[in-house]
Amino acid sequence: MSGQNIILDDVMKLLILFKEKNWIYFPNQETVFENFCILLNNLTQEQKELIHELSANYLWITASEYNERFNSLLSNIDLNKLEGCKTIYIFPIIEPKDENKIKSGDHCAYLLKGIFPLNRNYTGITIKFITNFEDFKNIEFKQDGTELMFFIDDFIGTGDTFAKAWIEIEKNQTLQKENL
Repeated sequence: MSGQNIILDDVMKLLILFKEKNWIYFPNQETVFENFCILLNNLTQEQKELIHELSANYLWITASEYNERFNSLLSNIDLNKLEGCKTIYIFPIIEPKDENKIKSGDHCAYLLKGIFPLNRNYTGITIKFITNFEDFKNIEFKQDGTELMFFIDDFIGTGDTFAKAWIEIEKNQTLQKENL
């Protein structure tokens, strides 16, 4: 661990966590474990406790799990909502200040787009990406139920990012909340 001095108790808690969550089998878990140790070595006891608590509640999804989880998500959308749908728009959630940066939501949107053709519930539905707030603002969404809007992100936190994005999203007055 690069000459770091970490308390044995922290290492043991991490080992238990990694075993309980089966993270010991994940690709690159050794590097992740080492990075955790380095992080913990630079924190106060209170901060360490918070990191342990947050990590215990964290869901680490491997790249191979994304397809399975996205397909399950799509399969669980009410078929009545899809009836008559011709277009689904996908918009990765991002703070307006981060608009020109590559964020994880972009990656998720790309992966999700690849699942639609494999799921029979979406046969005949066109999938479109919206990549920025300006494009979002300029779309005139149909009011007849033939279009749905999917917002996507890979991390559920405080909701602050979505709240900031929503301020921009609401500028498009043709978007109906029942189609989200």
